[in-house]
Amino acid sequence: MSHQLSAVIATRPDLDDSPEYLIGILRSAALAAELTPMGHTSVRFQPCGSSAVVLLAESHIAAHHWPEHHKMTVDIHICDYRRDNLSSAQRAAKSIEKAVATKTPTWRLRSIAG
Repeated sequence: MSHQLSAVIATRPDLDDSPEYLIGILRSAALAAELTPMGHTSVRFQPCGSSAVVLLAESHIAAHHWPEHHKMTVDIHICDYRRDNLSSAQRAAKSIEKAVATKTPTWRLRSIAG
């Protein structure tokens, strides 16, 4: 079963805006969820902001950070059809929350059975 979690997160005002920091958060979340990072890419926007994607053997985790608004959007998509992946997606979400959030976000779940 495929699971996708998405959220808009209120971030700490002092959160590092570098793409490298964002990649680190996403990689840590993937490892905390026992997922398999395969690669990553990121971009810094001017005058501020960044986006990053960690590619997983199971799909991807993406984040877009607007530091001037203290907001981040996160998408976690896991599509390993051999097992139920909801707990992995939730562990990745909790890891990201701990790293960046000022309050608990509302995650939106989409499940796709195949």
